[in-house]
Amino acid sequence: MIQDLVRDVGREAGLTTRLHPHRFRHTFATELIAIGADLSFIGDEMGHSDISTTQIYARLPKREIISMYWKFMG
Repeated sequence: MIQDLVRDVGREAGLTTRLHPHRFRHTFATELIAIGADLSFIGDEMGHSDISTTQIYARLPKREIISMYWKFMG
């Protein structure tokens, strides 16, 4: 039922991609990693027992990757 409600909200908002509950998990993890949170902390917050599962959710936005490259390599 929640999945249907979230999908309907996305449609009503005029989103061009499908909105689903897992998108919120991806956004949560990505925002935390973008501000410097440790993967183990993010995994604990998301209830993951395996860090590799957390890595699936936590993706650095391209702008962050470029910024980190210039900071450490630049």
